[in-house]
Amino acid sequence: HRDLHSFPTRRSSDLGRLSNLGASLRARFERYGSVADLDEAVTVGRQAVAATPADHPNRAVTLSNFGITLRTRFQRSGSPTDLDEAIIVSRQAVAVTAEDHPDRAGWLSNLGVALQVRFERSGSLADLDEAITVGRHAVTATPEDHPDRAGLLVNFGAALLTRFQRSRSLADLEEAIAAGRQGVA
Repeated sequence: HRDLHSFPTRRSSDLGRLSNLGASLRARFERYGSVADLDEAVTVGRQAVAATPADHPNRAVTLSNFGITLRTRFQRSGSPTDLDEAIIVSRQAVAVTAEDHPDRAGWLSNLGVALQVRFERSGSLADLDEAITVGRHAVTATPEDHPDRAGLLVNFGAALLTRFQRSRSLADLEEAIAAGRQGVA
């Protein structure tokens, strides 16, 4: 899976600093494996979300980054609460973003990855089906020459391949192969 990160455009604001700090702590955890960094990233991410007004232009960025952090902690600890919250805040990030916003596709893809991870844990086909739906929306909303398109296609194709492995639907397999080919191209 490939996460698509964004950072607040107003880096000088307190809100942007909190969100960036959380993303930096998560990156350091991913590099060195310090659980303390990951726990602090969750704490800071939660503070950033709480401090960001509902109508703030960087709310979606803050929510999406926090969702990635929660999913990362789930993958480390196995706490279903972290994964469920990651999905909730990832859905919120998508919901507060205009359809034509350039970062919306990445947030859709991040939501799809979290849903697929939850499917792998719980076996809920509804989660996998939703992962494919949001992945498809992410890909179709992204121009072919966009630098993130390959990552979106990888995530979408992985969800399709997972569903093929479960259902043996050749249509899913063919679509996964097509997405993979597009990603490589």
